[in-house]
Amino acid sequence: MWITKCPKCGTEDNLWVVRGTFSGSIPLSEDGFAFVDARCVDTEDEVVRCGACGAEFALSDLDADAKERGFGASGIRSCRGENSK
Repeated sequence: MWITKCPKCGTEDNLWVVRGTFSGSIPLSEDGFAFVDARCVDTEDEVVRCGACGAEFALSDLDADAKERGFGASGIRSCRGENSK
């Protein structure tokens, strides 16, 4: 579960992942590539920006499950319709 409220200004549902490192196997075609074509994509070092106030922070700061356990997230794996940490 992810927190969708900006920790700086409190605006809800206006957070955007703007940077990160990805790895995976995505087919390249003549017109480029798309994450949607990948079977699995792993990400790490994700940075989130609030659309309301412009604040940026680590995605791990918004991991509700980790907050309950007392530590941050280490990345995301997305495999065709499923997301897991």
